[in-house]
Amino acid sequence: MDKLCIDIGNSRIKLALMEEGKVKRYAVHWIKEETAIIKWLEEVEFEKGIYSSVLAQDPDWLLAFKDKRKLIRLSSNTNLPLKIHYKTPETLGTDRIAAMAGALALYKKGALLVVNAGTCITYDLVNNHGEFIGGNIAPGLEMRCKAMHDYTASLPLIKVHDPGNSFIGYDTVSAMENGALQGIVLEIEGYFVRLRKNYPELHVVLSGGNAPFLVNHLKISIFAEPYLVLKGLNTILDYQ
Repeated sequence: MDKLCIDIGNSRIKLALMEEGKVKRYAVHWIKEETAIIKWLEEVEFEKGIYSSVLAQDPDWLLAFKDKRKLIRLSSNTNLPLKIHYKTPETLGTDRIAAMAGALALYKKGALLVVNAGTCITYDLVNNHGEFIGGNIAPGLEMRCKAMHDYTASLPLIKVHDPGNSFIGYDTVSAMENGALQGIVLEIEGYFVRLRKNYPELHVVLSGGNAPFLVNHLKISIFAEPYLVLKGLNTILDYQ
């Protein structure tokens, strides 16, 4: 039978119906689009389900849906296919846990740098033994653009888009675009170079809403998986 996986982020909700580890049906909605989310859920049939959420409390539509169907909320106490070495596992984002589980399903050998480029960018390190060592959190692409506008007197609020092959800006807008995007690109490449000294067989797995902006600019070998968190949730559900 099919399985339901839901990734509730800061701004968007991703839903997937999984069949034998593959995405059979998929949807993404802004977090306020409750009517569309409920409609999608009412149209799918599944045996069991799991969800990760960055929200402290479940939204009302999810509470009502959980009363009718069997759903697991992912937490650090859930049985996991990886060991977590983190001083405060209760504060570890479950989307990060799911992304690491998804990356481990892709690579059976070597260490992993799991990069999830969403509202914030998370960098999570999994060693050669499938153990989560720790990670960092940085501002995401939109956050960087908004901060430049909010904390200065004259810089405009720009829409995020790919500046193309240019590396240096030729006016204020392109300077901001390149500063935000290329800053993240160099950040990812810098983590890879630094960590590879201790983990020679390091693999980089990239996901998140802003991954498409980044993938063509990175000068390192990466694996881009748009459904990483959802596939990780599916892996964790199989582990129960």
